[in-house]
Amino acid sequence: MIEAIIASRTGKALMKDEEWLRLIVVTQGLPGRARNIGAKYSTSNILFFLDDDAKISREALESAIKKFEDPQVGAVGGPNITLEPANYWQRVSGLVLSSPLASASMGWRYRRAIEEPREVDETRLTSCNLLVRKDVFEKVGGFPEDFFPGEEIVLLHRIRKLGYKVIYDPCFVAAHRRRGFWGHIKSVFGYGYGRMLAISVDREIFKPLFAAPSLGLFIYLFSALYLPVFVFLSLGYLCLVILESLRLSVRNGGFKYFPGLVLLIPLHHLAYALGFIWGLLSICFRRR
Repeated sequence: MIEAIIASRTGKALMKDEEWLRLIVVTQGLPGRARNIGAKYSTSNILFFLDDDAKISREALESAIKKFEDPQVGAVGGPNITLEPANYWQRVSGLVLSSPLASASMGWRYRRAIEEPREVDETRLTSCNLLVRKDVFEKVGGFPEDFFPGEEIVLLHRIRKLGYKVIYDPCFVAAHRRRGFWGHIKSVFGYGYGRMLAISVDREIFKPLFAAPSLGLFIYLFSALYLPVFVFLSLGYLCLVILESLRLSVRNGGFKYFPGLVLLIPLHHLAYALGFIWGLLSICFRRR
């Protein structure tokens, strides 16, 4: 019997109890606190964290659990793809999240980016579908409980600091419900905000890539002081967005997704940049 720990505000989950799966659904506090509570109730040596709006197959889960046969493996995660049936904006949201242009290396989280499992850092996994060795989880103190999102970044970073491996398994796939147009923007703003809060917990988490959208936004705004540079940057960025939108459209069902991608990719970058800046301002004000 496998136990799934699910943090849910509603107390409901897409997955149901099965002969091979027992759900531990917790509603108290932020997701980090809820998952920590669920971990205390779990009787398994391997903790399985799953989002309440995600589904996973028994085969994918059992395959991922086998990675813990290596005693140095502390955590295993994999990609989460768009749950079907999905409407237009949910599919566009999934495509944007998986895009190298939109999400850089974090796009691994939303597509099967490689064919074989490999050791990765904390940027490649999410808490949507995550396995963690219980004794390691307890050693690092579980998830941070005072902020969301981004709490899994701190957890995985601490696991790696202890010397354990964090593994990305492309076969450990969860189907995750996307939030559509406005939900996507709100979520990505939260990703930027949460990333900054995670960095405030441990500065070693910082990577220049995390600040790139915010830095790019400031450069773009200041370029308006000199029109030729502003026009050059605008046209260059637009060309990149159009080319990536065409690529994603052709690979995923045709031209119908092209207009949505051209619109959502820039908003994706903007939302993350503003969330990161807001996180930085929040930290500064809190310290004062």
